Amino acid sequence: MDQIVLKVIIFTLATWLLSEVLKPVFQKDIRALFMNGKMPSSHTAVTVALFVCLLIYDGITLLSFFAFIMMMIIVRDAFSVRKAVGTNSEYINTLLKKVGIKKKVRVVHGHTFNEVVVGGIIGVIIPVLLWLLFG
Repeated sequence: MDQIVLKVIIFTLATWLLSEVLKPVFQKDIRALFMNGKMPSSHTAVTVALFVCLLIYDGITLLSFFAFIMMMIIVRDAFSVRKAVGTNSEYINTLLKKVGIKKKVRVVHGHTFNEVVVGGIIGVIIPVLLWLLFG
């Protein structure tokens, strides 16, 4: 495997790992490692990191453009779609409780705007630092 390709993979995975490890730090709760949502958005961090790595390596190309489009779809999903699904799930659980049904719908929360922004910042800073140190 080409060394550059390996760097892109490793730097992107390192960004994902860091964003996951930071969740309990921000939440002050080790259980945050196993929860959906929370600060920072690792979905955002990893997709931004991949886009940044491709930009650094090859500039604006069809591949980096594809990574940008995928990043925007995933960021939008993390921020709006999954957030709406979580809100709807809570509402459904409230309705189920009112009609006497004990079974609950699993609530999966998306991210707040700030969680997505912090994930994006991590997704830019970590790969840039890693390229400066090891690129």
